Amino acid sequence: MKINEIRTLTDSIYESLRQAILSGDFRSGDRLKELELSKNFNVSSTPIREALARLSQDGLVSIDRYRGATITTYTSKDFEDLYQIREFLEIPAIRIAASKIEISDIKKLQQILEDGDQALEQGDFIRLNNLDLDFHETLVMCSRNQHLSKTTRSIHEKIQTIRRIVVPLSNINSKSQIAHYKIFDAVRNHDADRAESELRCHIQNTAEEVLHLIKN
Repeated sequence: MKINEIRTLTDSIYESLRQAILSGDFRSGDRLKELELSKNFNVSSTPIREALARLSQDGLVSIDRYRGATITTYTSKDFEDLYQIREFLEIPAIRIAASKIEISDIKKLQQILEDGDQALEQGDFIRLNNLDLDFHETLVMCSRNQHLSKTTRSIHEKIQTIRRIVVPLSNINSKSQIAHYKIFDAVRNHDADRAESELRCHIQNTAEEVLHLIKN
């Protein structure tokens, strides 16, 4: 097999495992055995090992010399730290977004919110959770800072992983949808102060609710 073919295979396995982790198919601490994965994907151990290494860099998998690869276990302190980082990143971003947002951005955010309403009505909380991520990513992208967008996405994915393990999706996302509309209204009206206030309140309220569930 050529090097580029191995890379493509690794990419495919990495994305498949990544989506499975983010979708909650694995639980915190679950082992990812190379032999089993090789059989499931019908490949050698090389692309499996490379995919697991990439997932480790993402913080979704922990690799130990003796236990091998396991789904990363996060504590309530980890969660607090991640939400603090999220606040540090998103608050400046939304202020920039409020000044740089374009008509195409507004239409995209509006569609995400409408799709969220539909998912909420149908009780499709997995889809609603994905739309939650899309909404926040789109807001950060409006800042026109690709590096900030990439870093923020990584933080969001780690938070999503924890939330799907410990929190019923319906508890958080139904409230988030209401908060998103308030944030959207402020940003599309170029009101940076109100956008910051609404986003800060949303992030802190969500963090407090999830932490309460984690600790109890």
